[in-house]
Parts: sequence; structure tokens; C-alpha cells
Amino acid sequence: MSEVEVRDQIQIIKDMLEKTKKATADSGAFFLTWGFLIMLAIIGNYALAFAEKYSLIWINWVAFTAIGVVYSAVYWGRKEKER
Repeated sequence: MSEVEVRDQIQIIKDMLEKTKKATADSGAFFLTWGFLIMLAIIGNYALAFAEKYSLIWINWVAFTAIGVVYSAVYWGRKEKER
């Protein structure tokens, strides 16, 4: 390989890394929000188990999952409008 080809390939790799970095950074808030929702659901699960309200644990998970689904729909809907 010549030096020019090597530089071109390195530039292609740099461009690909930059594009991936931008795409990942854009969806970082999305994944952080889901992580936060799951953390709240786990805390709620623990609180309900501690209070011996075992029959309500499923509602806890359904509620937080529903919040996450609504958030996801709004988030991706706005992303589509931006495009």
C-alpha cells in the first residue's frame, strides 16, 4: 500500500468514527431516561415488597413501562420531525 492509500483509509476510519460518535451522543439522553425509569421501577418494587404490597408490584412495572413507551414515542416522533 502506498502512503496516500493509507492516509485515505485512515481518513475514512476517522469519518466513520465521527459519524458514530454523533449518532450515539444524540441517543444518549434517550438511554439515560430509560435507565432512570428502570431505576425508579426497581426502587418502587423494593418499596412495595418492603410494605408487603406484593399484589401491586405488577402495577409498578406496568406504570413505569407505560411512561417509558410514551416518552419513546414522543422522543422518536420529534426526531423524525427534525429530519
